[in-house]
Amino acid sequence: MTRSWPAPPPAPADTNPQGFPTEAALLRWVHRLPLDSFPDLPKVVHDSLVSRGCEVPTPWPSKVNVVTGAFTRKGAVEWAVLCSVRDTSQILILDATTGAVADSLLRSPDYTWVQGNGDNTWLFSRYIALVPMSRLNVVPTDTTSEEGPIYYGAWLPKPIDHDAIDQAFLDKASTTFYFALGKWFEVSSSD
Repeated sequence: MTRSWPAPPPAPADTNPQGFPTEAALLRWVHRLPLDSFPDLPKVVHDSLVSRGCEVPTPWPSKVNVVTGAFTRKGAVEWAVLCSVRDTSQILILDATTGAVADSLLRSPDYTWVQGNGDNTWLFSRYIALVPMSRLNVVPTDTTSEEGPIYYGAWLPKPIDHDAIDQAFLDKASTTFYFALGKWFEVSSSD
């Protein structure tokens, strides 16, 4: 079982006239970890993220939303990090040897990734993960079924020779991003 964050204290005017939490109330449920929480990050990547003022928003008190792989080309060594600055996050893809940002994806306000978690609690639900090349190249025995592994080969240009990044809105949907031919291809799925 995953341990959850403690509830933030209530504040005046936490809800709008329709009874929904305000943007400020939702942002109190976004917990961010400092970059020092991720000791596996290469120093140049760590320093590059620090210079941008990044923190890593996370749904629970675990070290998630920081992954390594080859995201932009075969043989690359890169880190994908969900970087939050001033209540807005985006996925940054950084070169492991130089710390340079190779690309970025999906800049959006953090409060838009908060959803009800039951018992009048809320959860930041943006989560990124590595999709290894080996999984991208799996051909399911039944490619017509919506159950089972996704058939990435039907959506992505060949050869599929490096990794991808999956972004999930927990318990709702996810999108896998694969870089090829100078752009990001998207394959959607449901959780």
